[in-house]
Amino acid sequence: MIHQRHHDELIQAAWNVIESDFDQRAFLRWRKQALDFLTFMVGPDHQYTLLFRDYVKQAETLSVLAGKGVLVAAREQNSTEKPAQPKAREVESDLH
Repeated sequence: MIHQRHHDELIQAAWNVIESDFDQRAFLRWRKQALDFLTFMVGPDHQYTLLFRDYVKQAETLSVLAGKGVLVAAREQNSTEKPAQPKAREVESDLH
């Protein structure tokens, strides 16, 4: 749930960058936080992280909207994934 809330905050922050008329500091702060979050959630070599890094380079509308779209896609994927099932050995050890 914490990750979902952070995703939502980063998505809202993208709108805030646009509404700030692309304040450079707001853009750079949002870009760093979003990239750090994606790296933490899916890894540095995941498609979402690489897309974000490639498309979000400048404080301009298309760049920020592309980054927001990647964050939305990552959030949707994360919310639809099933939780990992425990391994058979873990289940057996819990029973004993």
